[in-house]
Amino acid sequence: MEMKKRRLWALSFLFLFSIYWCGIVYFTHSHLVNGVIIVHSHPGADAGHSHSDAEYETIFYLSHFYSLQSEGFVFEPLQRFALCALPFVICEQAVLLLPHFSGRLWRAPPQLCF
Repeated sequence: MEMKKRRLWALSFLFLFSIYWCGIVYFTHSHLVNGVIIVHSHPGADAGHSHSDAEYETIFYLSHFYSLQSEGFVFEPLQRFALCALPFVICEQAVLLLPHFSGRLWRAPPQLCF
């Protein structure tokens, strides 16, 4: 039962992301307001629609992210080396070798992953 719930959650998130992505890609349009071009997306946009000042302010706040954290992150030399070497690291799996059985095995043999 747990696997079905996990699969349902995964499909739900995939569906939600697909809807979000389609909304951004297929409904993008722009408005010229007081000499400023405002680009945003939402479904159901007619060619000549407009927004109120409150809607433009909401679009502004949803389009910008502000954080109190510092913007940059400085990698130390060892961290930079580890990050660059990561694609070249080969992870090997330990395989458990079982003797040959003449009978049927009703499940897959165990595999150890480290």
